[in-house]
Amino acid sequence: MYQGQRSLCLRDAQYLADLVEALLAATALKHAALYKQEASLGDS
Repeated sequence: MYQGQRSLCLRDAQYLADLVEALLAATALKHAALYKQEASLGDS
């Protein structure tokens, strides 16, 4: 029983790590898009 709970915790940790990574990537993409948009607005 304890072994099963432990592997579940590890899987949850992996899931959370993937989630955080995805959030960071999305945030970085959003900032890059906004930065690019501002740069193009500054040109015109």
